[in-house]
Amino acid sequence: TRTILRKVLSDLGLSYVIKEKTINITSPDRAKETMTTRAYPIGDIIGNMNMNLPGNYNQSVFIQNVQNIINSIMALDPKSWQPEGAGSIVFEPSTMSLIIRQTAEFHFMVGSK
Repeated sequence: TRTILRKVLSDLGLSYVIKEKTINITSPDRAKETMTTRAYPIGDIIGNMNMNLPGNYNQSVFIQNVQNIINSIMALDPKSWQPEGAGSIVFEPSTMSLIIRQTAEFHFMVGSK
C-alpha cells in the first residue's frame, strides 16, 4: 500500500508523513524535514563475544561490527545524515539497538513498519 500511495502522490508532486498513526499529505520538502525516531535491535546480527579471545580483541571486533552496520545504513542516503542532513544514528549498548532519527521514507526503506 505504501508503494501505491507513494506513486500516486509523487505523480501529483506530493509526499506523505505518518504522525500518530495518521497519514498526512504534504510537499516532498516538508516530508524530508519531518523526522521520526525508531529503535532497531541489532544484537542478533552483530555477534556475541568469543570468550576464548582476549577482551580487547573482542571489544574491537564488536565495535567494528556495529560501525559496519551503521556505515551500510548511512550509505543508503548519505546526504540525509548530519552534518548535511538532519538524520542521526547512534548505537545504544544497553538495548543492543541502533537509534535512528530519520524520515518516514527512510525508515520504510530499511524495513520498519
